[in-house]
Amino acid sequence: MTDIQSLFIDMMFKFKNWSMMAEYVDKQASIPVAVNSDGSLTGDEVYEGSGLNIQAGYLMNNNLEFALRYTQITPTSYVSYYDETMYTIGISKYYKGHKLKVQFDASYLDNEINPEELLFRLQFDLHF
Repeated sequence: MTDIQSLFIDMMFKFKNWSMMAEYVDKQASIPVAVNSDGSLTGDEVYEGSGLNIQAGYLMNNNLEFALRYTQITPTSYVSYYDETMYTIGISKYYKGHKLKVQFDASYLDNEINPEELLFRLQFDLHF
């Protein structure tokens, strides 16, 4: 059986039109692969390591928000995945309060497999 220990820390701060969010996770396992109670392998990996995500934003009076985000993912050496660092700039527009949100962001992703990769995302949120 695999014992997993996880630590999650997060915070959110808002003041006037400014916001800041941060989250950290650390996950460790006694065995880097998941096993059944009889000791046989499940075929699943246990993802170990740590991650950090920090975001700051400013909401203008016209419901347009600008945000900057930094993300760092660091797996342990047992996991075959690679470190990732991502720098993101985003813009959001809110309509009807927060019932409709349109978001666009661009990210610069740096990792061992795809160094210097650019990612773009367009997202719509509809709440009713």
